[in-house]
Amino acid sequence: MIGSLDDVIFEVDSEKSILTFDDLSESHSANYAEHNILNGRGMLEFTGIKASSISFMMSLNMTLGINPDEQIRRLISMLEDHEAVNFILAGIPKGHGRWVIESLDVKHKLIDNRGYTRHADVNIKLREYISIDE
Repeated sequence: MIGSLDDVIFEVDSEKSILTFDDLSESHSANYAEHNILNGRGMLEFTGIKASSISFMMSLNMTLGINPDEQIRRLISMLEDHEAVNFILAGIPKGHGRWVIESLDVKHKLIDNRGYTRHADVNIKLREYISIDE
């Protein structure tokens, strides 16, 4: 297993299916307040770390044993239910908390004659979610 986003498992298994991702991108940044000084340069004060973000593209292909429509419905459900889930790569949880799906962009690349998606590309943007209780 490559990793997982809750119950969405990224793996290459010739017996079952192939579900991976491409173009993994991470963003980390800090917050600073600027204090203006009369007749001088402004001074920065560190005020905290911003929530990190991760984005990647999943290719959902029925010929690789993945049901694109099912996976898309699951991802939309995670977004709409604002589920905070673990994102794990190489057996190691990413970040300091859980992750929510901030946005999904779905491109249906191939739809069959019955209206089922045979191949879709999904761009996912995750945002680190740390609850007050954690």
